[in-house]
Amino acid sequence: MQRLALLAVGNLAFCLENRRILVTSESLRELLLRMAVATEPRVYKAAARALAILGLPLDISLAVFQDVLF
Repeated sequence: MQRLALLAVGNLAFCLENRRILVTSESLRELLLRMAVATEPRVYKAAARALAILGLPLDISLAVFQDVLF
């Protein structure tokens, strides 16, 4: 179910207007980053896809996210 929700977010983000709205959501970004380090490969791949579509580089985002967590 998580993977399908992440795919839906990624698909929504293909529309420029939707992308502008989604990018401003800090809670969505945080959720995507949490899912990008999930243990299920299909989940973290879908999260990485959504982050990429939103224009949020995974490596930079994870570095910032890990600094916040630790």
